[in-house]
Amino acid sequence: MPLLALYLTGERGLSVEQAGLVVSLYGAGALLSGPLGGFFADHSGRRRTLVAGLVLGALAMLHLAFARTALHIGAAAFLLGLLGEVYRPVISAAIADVVPAQDRARAYGILYWAVNLGFAVGSALGGVLSQYGWALLFVGDAATTLAYAVIVWLRLPETRPAHPIHGERQPLWAPLADRPFVVFCALIMLVGFLFNQAFVTLPIDVRDHGFSPATYGALIALNGVLIFLLQPLVARALAPYPRHRVLAAAAALVGAGFGMTALVRTLPGYVAAITVWTLGEIVMAGIGPAVAADAAPAVDASTADAAAGSASAARTRLMTRFVSMFVSSLVVVPVGHEEAWQGLADSKSVDTRSGTGGN
Repeated sequence: MPLLALYLTGERGLSVEQAGLVVSLYGAGALLSGPLGGFFADHSGRRRTLVAGLVLGALAMLHLAFARTALHIGAAAFLLGLLGEVYRPVISAAIADVVPAQDRARAYGILYWAVNLGFAVGSALGGVLSQYGWALLFVGDAATTLAYAVIVWLRLPETRPAHPIHGERQPLWAPLADRPFVVFCALIMLVGFLFNQAFVTLPIDVRDHGFSPATYGALIALNGVLIFLLQPLVARALAPYPRHRVLAAAAALVGAGFGMTALVRTLPGYVAAITVWTLGEIVMAGIGPAVAADAAPAVDASTADAAAGSASAARTRLMTRFVSMFVSSLVVVPVGHEEAWQGLADSKSVDTRSGTGGN
């Protein structure tokens, strides 16, 4: 996904607006994948849902590789978002199944740490491979996803707890009845709005300043490298502090980092900006999913995680992806890169003045 905007505007010849709309369709699919994955994880089991999502996601990735017209590409992107993101709430629910509540923030942080090691390697490698043909990226992504499915099927046991005999299964929308939880989701969505610019407007901005897709791949890989190096240390150091204050400080770092992008023109400038917002992302990594899991019923942890959008990875998602990518496609061209980055940074003041949750 990090290189999708460059693929669409380069290899497929779409305009920035069209590329943004296509990626927003991916986000619309991801918006539906969270509740979908959570529902099937709770009703059909974590293991079965995870394997099905991985296999279908791999097939959807190959389908996107063969799409040629704008309409077909948009439909394929939506399908990829819908099927390719199903695994996220399942994984978060499985962690909630086996990890005690007091240790979940650390557990989600370790998961985030491992994911970003792969992200760093994949982004850098993808940037290099793009010089030899974009098809290599799609085939490689599908192959590794299928390998993941095989490992899960052969080695991962079912973790879903048994329902109490007299218990009632919570409806899909049950977490939305909790007002503080909904406020938390809204704040995560605002921060996620910024995170997603790293995959829509940032690659186009880097290209327009004369750098290649390989350079963007190396730059965005820095995000994963920093998370890999710092995540375990930061999670342990911040564990004693109130979660709402930590989230507010992290939002400020994210806003400052993306705002810096309006001022940079050189590689060192991009490195500095990415470093600042990555620090904010690292701080938030384990806290969001932990709050979502803590608020969930014992059996339906994946449902709450789907509603919250699982604030893990980079990259936050669900409605955030759809809204932020759609708006980006309409703002960058008529307004310009610098104004867009500055406006996005200013919006983060909302998060630093608001707080939700706690220890």
